[in-house]
Amino acid sequence: MAPKERKVSLVGLQVFYSAIFNGILMVPTFIIPTLEQLVILLGIGVLGGIGGLLLIQASKVTPANLIAPVQYSQLIWAILFGAMFFGEYPDWVAIVGMLIVVGAGLMNVLSEKRPIRWKPRVFFFRIGE
Repeated sequence: MAPKERKVSLVGLQVFYSAIFNGILMVPTFIIPTLEQLVILLGIGVLGGIGGLLLIQASKVTPANLIAPVQYSQLIWAILFGAMFFGEYPDWVAIVGMLIVVGAGLMNVLSEKRPIRWKPRVFFFRIGE
């Protein structure tokens, strides 16, 4: 990530390209969403944008090899939510792929020459400062 790049442009560019690509793909079957659906979509967009900005901030203050394994937890959440809400379970190809991704990430972290030191939680309000 370039040090001069603005956070908003990193997240915004992805949103812009996604909107164009997905907009073109949905033209044949587009149905105007209800007000409730628009509110849900707005909430998803706001939370996703905040999550992207927080991930960028995390990558500025923490080495990438310590952030990546935490992101691998998305695989676990995807499996759990897919099973709970949609009744979908990964097949053997997906399981092998996930094991490769997680294994490579763990090897990357464990192969570091310096030991991993987990940082304590950040407190927004510090007493005495």
